[in-house]
Amino acid sequence: MKSLILIFLLIPFMSVLAIAQASAPKTDNQPKQQKEMTVAAEVLKKYAGVYQLDDNFQVTISVENNKLYALAPGDQEKTEFTATSETKFYMKGSGAEIEFVEENGQRFLLVKMQQVMKLTKIS
Repeated sequence: MKSLILIFLLIPFMSVLAIAQASAPKTDNQPKQQKEMTVAAEVLKKYAGVYQLDDNFQVTISVENNKLYALAPGDQEKTEFTATSETKFYMKGSGAEIEFVEENGQRFLLVKMQQVMKLTKIS
Protein backbone atom coordinates (compact mmCIF):
# COMPACT_ATOMS: atom_id res chain seq x y z
CA MET A 1 0.00 0.00 0.00
CA LYS A 2 2.85 2.37 0.88
CA SER A 3 4.46 1.88 -2.55
CA LEU A 4 1.09 2.52 -4.21
CA ILE A 5 0.80 5.81 -2.34
CA LEU A 6 4.37 6.67 -3.37
CA ILE A 7 3.52 6.02 -7.01
CA PHE A 8 0.54 8.37 -6.80
CA LEU A 9 2.75 11.03 -5.20
CA LEU A 10 5.40 10.67 -7.90
CA ILE A 11 3.10 10.51 -10.92
CA PRO A 12 2.60 14.30 -11.09
CA PHE A 13 6.36 14.80 -11.22
CA MET A 14 7.71 11.57 -12.70
CA SER A 15 9.50 12.51 -15.81
CA VAL A 16 8.04 15.93 -15.15
CA LEU A 17 9.79 17.41 -18.08
CA ALA A 18 8.58 14.81 -20.57
CA ILE A 19 5.03 15.16 -19.31
CA ALA A 20 5.25 18.94 -19.48
CA GLN A 21 6.58 18.79 -23.00
CA ALA A 22 3.84 16.44 -24.15
CA SER A 23 1.01 18.38 -22.53
CA ALA A 24 2.21 21.94 -23.03
CA PRO A 25 -0.46 24.17 -24.54
CA LYS A 26 0.76 25.60 -27.82
CA THR A 27 -0.38 28.44 -30.03
CA ASP A 28 -0.07 27.76 -33.75
CA ASN A 29 1.73 24.53 -32.78
CA GLN A 30 4.62 26.56 -31.34
CA PRO A 31 5.57 26.98 -27.69
CA LYS A 32 5.10 30.44 -26.23
CA GLN A 33 8.17 32.60 -26.84
CA GLN A 34 9.89 33.53 -23.62
CA LYS A 35 12.15 36.53 -23.14
CA GLU A 36 15.50 35.06 -22.08
CA MET A 37 18.09 36.70 -19.86
CA THR A 38 21.39 35.90 -18.19
CA VAL A 39 21.48 35.46 -14.42
CA ALA A 40 24.69 36.05 -12.45
CA ALA A 41 26.57 32.92 -11.39
CA GLU A 42 26.36 33.95 -7.71
CA VAL A 43 22.57 34.07 -7.93
CA LEU A 44 22.33 30.69 -9.67
CA LYS A 45 24.55 29.11 -7.00
CA LYS A 46 22.02 30.18 -4.32
CA TYR A 47 19.39 28.06 -6.08
CA ALA A 48 21.48 24.87 -6.27
CA GLY A 49 20.41 22.18 -3.82
CA VAL A 50 17.78 19.60 -3.04
CA TYR A 51 14.13 20.66 -2.81
CA GLN A 52 11.55 18.44 -1.14
CA LEU A 53 7.80 18.15 -1.72
CA ASP A 54 7.38 15.47 0.96
CA ASP A 55 9.44 12.64 2.50
CA ASN A 56 9.27 10.63 -0.72
CA PHE A 57 9.87 13.24 -3.41
CA GLN A 58 12.89 15.46 -4.02
CA VAL A 59 14.14 17.51 -6.98
CA THR A 60 17.83 18.34 -7.35
CA ILE A 61 18.77 21.73 -8.83
CA SER A 62 22.33 22.08 -10.09
CA VAL A 63 24.38 24.70 -11.92
CA GLU A 64 26.95 23.87 -14.59
CA ASN A 65 28.66 26.35 -16.91
CA ASN A 66 26.34 29.10 -15.65
CA LYS A 67 23.24 27.08 -16.63
CA LEU A 68 20.50 25.82 -14.32
CA TYR A 69 19.44 22.15 -14.40
CA ALA A 70 16.72 20.13 -12.66
CA LEU A 71 16.66 16.39 -12.00
CA ALA A 72 13.38 14.88 -10.79
CA PRO A 73 12.65 11.29 -9.73
CA GLY A 74 12.17 9.08 -12.77
CA ASP A 75 14.25 11.30 -15.06
CA GLN A 76 17.32 9.73 -16.66
CA GLU A 77 19.04 13.05 -17.33
CA LYS A 78 18.90 16.51 -15.84
CA THR A 79 17.03 19.12 -17.85
CA GLU A 80 18.18 22.65 -18.60
CA PHE A 81 16.00 25.59 -17.60
CA THR A 82 16.44 29.05 -19.16
CA ALA A 83 16.05 32.28 -17.18
CA THR A 84 13.28 34.78 -17.93
CA SER A 85 14.04 36.80 -14.78
CA GLU A 86 16.43 36.48 -11.86
CA THR A 87 14.00 34.07 -10.15
CA LYS A 88 11.96 32.52 -12.99
CA PHE A 89 13.05 29.85 -15.45
CA TYR A 90 11.38 27.77 -18.15
CA MET A 91 12.08 24.62 -20.11
CA LYS A 92 12.32 25.33 -23.82
CA GLY A 93 9.68 23.60 -25.90
CA SER A 94 7.24 23.12 -23.03
CA GLY A 95 4.98 24.94 -20.63
CA ALA A 96 7.07 23.89 -17.61
CA GLU A 97 8.25 26.80 -15.47
CA ILE A 98 10.03 27.01 -12.15
CA GLU A 99 10.38 29.93 -9.78
CA PHE A 100 12.57 30.41 -6.73
CA VAL A 101 10.99 32.29 -3.83
CA GLU A 102 12.13 33.10 -0.32
CA GLU A 103 9.77 33.38 2.64
CA ASN A 104 10.97 34.08 6.19
CA GLY A 105 14.53 33.08 5.29
CA GLN A 106 13.48 29.73 3.78
CA ARG A 107 14.01 29.10 0.07
CA PHE A 108 11.32 27.35 -2.00
CA LEU A 109 11.00 26.06 -5.55
CA LEU A 110 7.63 26.55 -7.27
CA VAL A 111 7.01 24.16 -10.16
CA LYS A 112 4.33 25.36 -12.56
CA MET A 113 2.76 22.97 -15.03
CA GLN A 114 -0.92 22.05 -14.89
CA GLN A 115 -0.84 23.10 -11.24
CA VAL A 116 1.72 24.69 -8.93
CA MET A 117 3.76 22.57 -6.52
CA LYS A 118 5.86 24.16 -3.75
CA LEU A 119 9.04 22.33 -2.73
CA THR A 120 11.18 23.32 0.26
CA LYS A 121 14.97 23.62 -0.06
CA ILE A 122 16.50 21.11 2.37
CA SER A 123 20.19 21.26 1.42
